[in-house]
Amino acid sequence: MTIQGNLGGDPKQVKTEAATFIVLSIAQSYKSKDEEKTEWFEVSVFEPSLMEKCSGLKKGDLVHTAGHIKPIKKKIDTKTFPVLKLVANQVHKIAKITPIMHDSIPTFNSSEEVLI
Repeated sequence: MTIQGNLGGDPKQVKTEAATFIVLSIAQSYKSKDEEKTEWFEVSVFEPSLMEKCSGLKKGDLVHTAGHIKPIKKKIDTKTFPVLKLVANQVHKIAKITPIMHDSIPTFNSSEEVLI
């Protein structure tokens, strides 16, 4: 499964007795009828080389992640909810290219995206 969206915060390092990993909170916005909605996804990164790559990410960065889904239970206040978490095996920052004007003609499509 892939998730592409903007980071809702800086990557968070989590240490437990079992493992150390990075958690990414990714927002994906879309229009539904006449209103804009945002869905939030939690992505965990366990692989050391990907964790290092995540250290350069910041809140607001556009990212593309891929991995497998893991069902978990998350406690919020006093209630427990089933949640699907993505365990990433790929993380890429996507750079938005700004068009360069040359004689009033853009040389790049402003919606072009590049994986970094």
